[in-house]
Amino acid sequence: REVIRLLHDSARECSIIPLDVFRSRLDLTDDAAVAAAEILNTEEAVRFTSGRLEAAAENKMFRDFLVSRYRLEGRSEPRALVYAETLAEFLACAPREMASEYRRTAAVGVRGLMAEFGGREVPAALFDYGRFKENYKGIPREELAGLLREDERLISLPKIVFSAQAEAFYKAIGTISESERAAVAVGFQAAERGSEPIAWIAAEIDSKLEAERAKAEFWCDRLEAAAINCGFERYRLWLIAPEGFDDEALAAMNERGCYSSSRLQAELLRSVLEGGDGEAAVPQADSYEIVIPIDEDSEIVAAHTLEDIARRHDIPAAHINQIKTALIEACINAAEHSLSPDRRIHQKFVVAPDRITITVSNRGLRLADRAVPAAEPANGRRGWGLKLIRVLMDEVRLEDVDDGTRLTMTKYFRRPEPSAAAA
Repeated sequence: REVIRLLHDSARECSIIPLDVFRSRLDLTDDAAVAAAEILNTEEAVRFTSGRLEAAAENKMFRDFLVSRYRLEGRSEPRALVYAETLAEFLACAPREMASEYRRTAAVGVRGLMAEFGGREVPAALFDYGRFKENYKGIPREELAGLLREDERLISLPKIVFSAQAEAFYKAIGTISESERAAVAVGFQAAERGSEPIAWIAAEIDSKLEAERAKAEFWCDRLEAAAINCGFERYRLWLIAPEGFDDEALAAMNERGCYSSSRLQAELLRSVLEGGDGEAAVPQADSYEIVIPIDEDSEIVAAHTLEDIARRHDIPAAHINQIKTALIEACINAAEHSLSPDRRIHQKFVVAPDRITITVSNRGLRLADRAVPAAEPANGRRGWGLKLIRVLMDEVRLEDVDDGTRLTMTKYFRRPEPSAAAA
């Protein structure tokens, strides 16, 4: 009876029960109190951590059970009265519960969506409603997948290691949103070895038309409060509205670094994630990684490294100079345009029988923070940048990562067939 009373009060007031109070109210020894708390925790009636118990109030069925048992055992009310009033309350609440259930089942499911990120690279337009609206809105959905695959501007999603409903991190979120419509996911950027974890805090909000600035700012404030309350040093906000956001809302969200998506963008993202990372399998690939400092000769060091790798793997001579020139241009761009705080360039070379893929990344200004001029500079060939790289390589992709930019370029080649004499 006293356990029911304690759990009922904890659920009603959303309060914590210190283990000492639990022990004294039940008149148990220290060991017996711990054993009882662990049993309740195992049965998911409470959360028992750090010497504190908290009733599982988010479980509505369990909460209703506590109310009924408290009235019967704690207050000794007649069973018929409790039964009749409880049944009447359930019937009165049925329309509201049905509407709430519909909203839960119709939700995008941001927690599950973020849990599938897996360090993949996806079109940046899926997280930028303004860009999606400008380039893709009105296009039949069956055509969108192909167009998005051709989009060269990508972002790198983190590898998520844990996700939960937002109210589990910050209870105040649960008072303004159903649990299925707001979530927190914690992970690491795949390209950043030894980096601090990053938290994605996302919410699906209601709006019959494009969401307005006031609503977007309200939710940005709440999600930022969750990040601050949890002590997240690195975090990313993401809002999803059924019809997207109007221009003023987008401006406010961009100022705060908040990603914006419509429901259609979220559904397209789910299709991309469920369809795999979109990259063709590279058989028997060998990879090499180097980190070079940014200085006057950094591109020369990179070029020598490439030459050594090319000789090791017998890359056709006709392609080596093209690849080397593209790599030099990529290093120049990384050095001159990124304002990198650590003044380092990270390079990865992946060599397969039919291709070489080179990734050049660095911390500093992201693509969204700067514009790289496409025109040929006046000081000769040095620094032609992306324009020349796209000519020299078969595939070129630019993408934002959390605190910088990554350039990935691929060159395909065919091995010379062995001659009959050699055979």
